[in-house]
Amino acid sequence: WYSISNLTGQLEFTPTSLGNHQIILNFRNQFGVIKNVNLNLTSVSQDYTFTATSNQNDLIINQLKTLDFNITPVTQSAGIDYFVKYEILQGSATVNGMQPNTYISANTGNWSNGITPTAGGQLTIKFTAKNSNGLLKEQTLNFNVQTPNFALNGSYQPKTTFWRGENIDIN
Repeated sequence: WYSISNLTGQLEFTPTSLGNHQIILNFRNQFGVIKNVNLNLTSVSQDYTFTATSNQNDLIINQLKTLDFNITPVTQSAGIDYFVKYEILQGSATVNGMQPNTYISANTGNWSNGITPTAGGQLTIKFTAKNSNGLLKEQTLNFNVQTPNFALNGSYQPKTTFWRGENIDIN
């Protein structure tokens, strides 16, 4: 039992999980009379928006490309943390500072990160954001990764013997 002053009192409830919560308060006056109050509360997650974008869908193999991200809470979200991970659905690539399927801490607002495709063809990558309440948001990006073709032609004057340090002309 905790003592409260006449007709006033304050309790603070911080839910540690989402969903329905029932709180039962028992009040006893100086005469020993007990009154019960049942409170039914629902804890919901703070909503937010998550975007992952690229200004280009055609990439070149092994060349770094910048992707833009944004996490914006819909309402004031003091005490809410955000995390982001990626998963390669098709193709092959690396993302700066991240390991596949491993969440890293993320700030709210705008930020950028680099992606490097490591194989030609189609690249599909899914980014997943979650907040500390477990609310997930996903963005899937599709790219066409180009493998530049080039030809190399060379010729030289055939020679069966040459000396160490001797220059050989190759055209």
